[in-house]
Amino acid sequence: MGLIALHPRRPSGIAAEIGLSRPATTRQLHLLADAGLIWITDSPHDGRARICAVNPMMIGPIAAWLAGVEVGRPTGLAMTDDGPGIR
Repeated sequence: MGLIALHPRRPSGIAAEIGLSRPATTRQLHLLADAGLIWITDSPHDGRARICAVNPMMIGPIAAWLAGVEVGRPTGLAMTDDGPGIR
């Protein structure tokens, strides 16, 4: 994910960079795409090549996950008569 965070890349380049086979890398990229975290599209320059890019709508949740926090979920705190408390 970090390799495509700054700019889109081809799966073959990602595989070479991380030291995995192209088929293994492609399987992992498809898992990320199925989860909606990245997009895999045809290259505008070469119709045979595929390009992987981070889904810009998922940058916040990805960053939160990397930071170890949760976004958009209740924290478990609630207001009680005595002030904030754990539910």
